[in-house]
Order: sequence, then structure tokens, then C-alpha cells
Amino acid sequence: MSNVSVDSSPATGSPGLVALVAQFFIPAAASLQERRPRTLKHGDSFALFDHNGDALSGPGSPEGLFYRDTRYLSYLYLTINGQRPMLLSSTLRDHNATLTCDLTNPDQFDDKGKLVLGHDLIHLRRSRFLWNACCYERLAVRNYDDRRQHVRIQIAFSADFADLFEVRGTARARRGRHLPAVVEQDWILLSYIGLDDRKRSTRLCFMPEPSEIRSDLVTFDLHLEPHETKSLFIQIGCDETSADRLSRLSFFLALRDARRALRASTRARRRLQPLTRSSTKSRGAAPPTYTC
Repeated sequence: MSNVSVDSSPATGSPGLVALVAQFFIPAAASLQERRPRTLKHGDSFALFDHNGDALSGPGSPEGLFYRDTRYLSYLYLTINGQRPMLLSSTLRDHNATLTCDLTNPDQFDDKGKLVLGHDLIHLRRSRFLWNACCYERLAVRNYDDRRQHVRIQIAFSADFADLFEVRGTARARRGRHLPAVVEQDWILLSYIGLDDRKRSTRLCFMPEPSEIRSDLVTFDLHLEPHETKSLFIQIGCDETSADRLSRLSFFLALRDARRALRASTRARRRLQPLTRSSTKSRGAAPPTYTC
């Protein structure tokens, strides 16, 4: 990575001017296209993720999962063997209904600097959509190596339950309180009681059962034979909407229902298009004249 410096010599101006320039300087570490979030939408919920499919919270960051103007998931970060995977492609399909992110592993070394896993040998595909206040994801992990590989997938997460005004930068003098997380073998419940005394909850469910589960991190230890693929399923529900146990079937049933609803809305929109065009033409026509 190139070093960025500001020349503060007398030829370029005073130290005060340099400080003023540095205050508004934005390092070009990523392209504008990479910083533009991916948006999913359904009903009263929407989500913004980066091109990797993560939600990286921070000052001024709009990323996360929102439901009824509250952010129910503010941080989501996936790593493979302790490193962030490299982006291959990131695609929105079906009118912002589904997000597909293709990722791969970087070069990975042991403590002695020896290469233990070359890049592009482990492929990860994240397929994600929203349906009925839930965010569904299938993570397919494939080993393209000719050798058996052990892969550790970790997913970190958190929920700040900020409203849209806070996300946009409004500072609040008081906030509600977070309740202790409920951690079970394959799901976690994060809860918050707002100043309105309303309880809001985010339930994260995982399948298969993680190797390790904490209130802010889950770990999957996968043993992949050559050219073998294993799938992980994740369901993030808002306000107890995901009370049912997560299964492979529940993911595909939700995906089927979401696609059916999308096709139905597309057909309805096409039927309305001729009426909309005719209405527009009639509004643009000259008003009739009358004679007595």
C-alpha cells in the first residue's frame, strides 16, 4: 500500500493550511464503486451490505439490516482462516431481491512464513435475500485443491438497534438498554429495550451447528475433501420472526416464496404499464373547448 503524506514545507503553505487540507482529505484506498453498498429490500425491511456481503459499522456507516426504521444488525464480518476473503464478483439480481457474492481465499502463511494455502483454492459463494423481516443466507464453501483442506469460517456480528436518525448522524442524549444475549447451540438472541419501553430482538440462527458460538462470533471448522462443497445456512430475523428452527428446507421454501412474489409483482406491474402510459397521454392532451 502506498504511503500518503502532506508536504508542509513553506513553499506549499502554512501548517494551518496543511491541517485544513488534511481535515478534508479522503485517502483513495478503495474505488467509489467498491464503497457503494449493495441494497436489498422487501416489505418493511431493507439491508445495505458492502460488495463482500459484510456490514462494517462505524461512524456514519449506513450498512446493516433495518426493519421498520431501526437497524437490527449493525455489524457482520466473515473471515476464512482469520483473513478477509478476496472479492471475485458481487451481483444484485431480480430487482434488488437477491445478492450473490463470490469470494476466494488470499495466500495464507504459517507462523514461520511458509505458504500453507495458496490463493484461489477455496471458493465462497454468499447467496442472500430478504423475506418477511428475515435475512436468509446460504454460504457455499468449495475446495478446488487436489488435497484435503481444513477451513475455519468465522462470522462476527452485533446489533446496535439505532434508528434512522442516529444512523444518519443525529446524537441522542439518552438511549435504551441492551439485554444480555441468549446463546444456545445453534442460535443467538440479541435484545434491546428502547426509551419507548418496546423490546426489539434480533435472532441469528445457524445450520449446521457451529463448532463454537459466542454472543458476538460463530466459528465453523470445515474439513473439505478435494473438490467437495459444504453449505452453511444463516437466518437473521427481526422481532422474533425467526422463531422456527432453521433448516435447509426453510431456506429454499423462503426463496421459492420470494421468487413467486417477485414474479407476481412483475406481472402486475406489466399489466399496469399500458394504463399508466394512456393516463400520461391524456394528461398531456390539450383541454377541450366548448362553444355556446
